[in-house]
Amino acid sequence: MKLTRWQLALALGISIWSNSAEAQQTSVKVAPQPIRTANLAAADFGLATVSDSEPAAAAPAEAAKPEAKEASAPSGCTTGTCTTTPSCTHVPANCTAPSCTSEGCTSAPCDCAIDCGEPCEPWRLFSHCNDNCHGINFRGWVNGGIMGNSDSPNSRFNGPATFYDRSGEGQLSQLYLIAEKALDTANGPAWGFRIDALYGTDYRFNISRGLSAEDNFTGKWSSSRFYGFDIPQAYVEAGVDDWSVKIGHFYTIIGYEVVTAPDNFFMTHAYTMQYGEPFTHTGFLVTKKVNDQLSLVGGMTNGWDNFEQVYGGEYSFLGGATFTASDGNSKLAYAASVGEEEVIFGTQSPTETRFIQSLVYSRTITDRLSYVFQSDYGNQQNANDTGADAEWYGVNQYMFYKINCCWTAGVRAEWFRDDDGYRVAPAGDYARTGAFPNSNPASIGGFEGNFYEIAVGLNYKPQSNANLVVRPEVRYDKFDGRQALGAQPFDDNTSDKQFVYGIDLIYLY
Repeated sequence: MKLTRWQLALALGISIWSNSAEAQQTSVKVAPQPIRTANLAAADFGLATVSDSEPAAAAPAEAAKPEAKEASAPSGCTTGTCTTTPSCTHVPANCTAPSCTSEGCTSAPCDCAIDCGEPCEPWRLFSHCNDNCHGINFRGWVNGGIMGNSDSPNSRFNGPATFYDRSGEGQLSQLYLIAEKALDTANGPAWGFRIDALYGTDYRFNISRGLSAEDNFTGKWSSSRFYGFDIPQAYVEAGVDDWSVKIGHFYTIIGYEVVTAPDNFFMTHAYTMQYGEPFTHTGFLVTKKVNDQLSLVGGMTNGWDNFEQVYGGEYSFLGGATFTASDGNSKLAYAASVGEEEVIFGTQSPTETRFIQSLVYSRTITDRLSYVFQSDYGNQQNANDTGADAEWYGVNQYMFYKINCCWTAGVRAEWFRDDDGYRVAPAGDYARTGAFPNSNPASIGGFEGNFYEIAVGLNYKPQSNANLVVRPEVRYDKFDGRQALGAQPFDDNTSDKQFVYGIDLIYLY
């Protein structure tokens, strides 16, 4: 059925309440989105490499994002007194266990702040231009790594786990370049723009129909079986005082994890991000900063991962709000999208109403410890043209602990339910989309049931090189549900579980 005004009002009115509702489902996340529903990415806690400006996907209220405590750390910060003095900052007396006699920490157990000093600025390849190009800045990064699989599947696919989906093969995930003029309304009306270019294996998960993807969501700009090019963002902005408007192609505001590697703690991604939410939108968004604590955003788009209007003039609403506590230690972000979407992936017609919402709560517990909670709910009417609705939903929880100035530990625990087997795609080249071998790994359905995963990782950021982040990770996945076409999700469709382990690095330039 088509979306009417009263349906839209009803969906928005009950959206927060329904966030805890039962099962829901989504079509595939085939486009990246750095910083989503709160689009509160790990960068908000100073955990991941921060890419100088907003992470590739903007939160409903970027101004409300908690400021990162520390962006880098002195070298020699493994035990005891630091031995190397960085030129741009002082060296803390102890890099592992500050004295528990400091103010605010007088009795055990103690969790005292770590004095890491002022962070060094990363070296930039285009620094000569950034000071002389009329406010236009150029920056980027390279991200690559390798993921092993204890099952060593013959196909080398790590099941539906993404983005590092190849077992035992090195992957250049992202060679990323940004050109931007940041919007700054401090001195009155202003304008800005941003263009992102991505090359690597991650392009497959982020392409947009009408730009980098064909009508059936296969990649247009692939250079080989797994590598290709994408333009995930290209927009202009204008603003005055507490108002701003963004027009063009941009990352979604829905969710927590994002596409841009420096703005995520983990090298792998949650099912919620890949299969439960959109990656990009094309349209406009208006943001209003109500006060220092509350920001609102709303606009109209072409729907999920569509660069062009492919639904005969049917547009989707995208909006949300972000509230930051007065002490700056807690943030609550809500975002939702509702509109007409295709009921069969890659077909454009027929269409029915699709609704997706995400709620993200983040809390800085101590100077070392932070926590994130995310809950998503999605619904597609007339899924697969069967006359029945499909639902998907889940809960993600994250905990991050700063061990010392160089090392941070993190854990992610996820439960994602594809209630009707509508969202999570089979592993491999996704031949069911009819475009082997370069098909986009979008959701074409398959596995009806519960996906569980737990990931444990570390981030290492040496002060001696402010451009570098190293991210080792181990991850365990388990499926509990109905087999798709007689097949399981993992180990070439023979197992309901898998264990993977890997390491990657990010280098800013």
